[in-house]
Amino acid sequence: MLSEEDARSIEDYQLTLALAATGAVIGRVAPAHQNLPTPCSEFDVGRLVHHIVGWSINFADKASGVDPAADAAMRPVGASPEIDYRAATARTIEGYRGEVEPKATPVGFVLLETVTHGWDLVTALGQGIVFPDEVVHTTPATGRGMLKPKHRGEGQAFGAKIAAPPDASAIEHLVAF
Repeated sequence: MLSEEDARSIEDYQLTLALAATGAVIGRVAPAHQNLPTPCSEFDVGRLVHHIVGWSINFADKASGVDPAADAAMRPVGASPEIDYRAATARTIEGYRGEVEPKATPVGFVLLETVTHGWDLVTALGQGIVFPDEVVHTTPATGRGMLKPKHRGEGQAFGAKIAAPPDASAIEHLVAF
């Protein structure tokens, strides 16, 4: 059985890797990509980047014990989303390394949001992203524990589960979930 300290260390490692991988993709978004469609029907690339960055700032605020200044969906993003994202993710990691705030978003949800939207973004750009296997394999377990049926489907934050092809990669199984 893992000690609480070991479990937090593993979460820290996985979160750091996931945030860095998604940050690398945000860094490759060019102005010409802004209107490209994404697998999230409600977002083009520009709106998806805004969503990712806005939520990253929200996660950082909550992990740091700061009341978020605005709804994540409405939060203004600066002229350099990559810089805003990297600053927010550094604060997020630092917040989870300290005394975890009671109102902090669960690390598992941050992983789920980061990995799935990182995949959405890289898919829209037609590029590759490498999330380490241990991050991809841990994230669905977290999601299964958190995503109740009432949060899925039409009008909800998450779509219904779909079947992934038998030969799908781990990330494709996660996204199908």
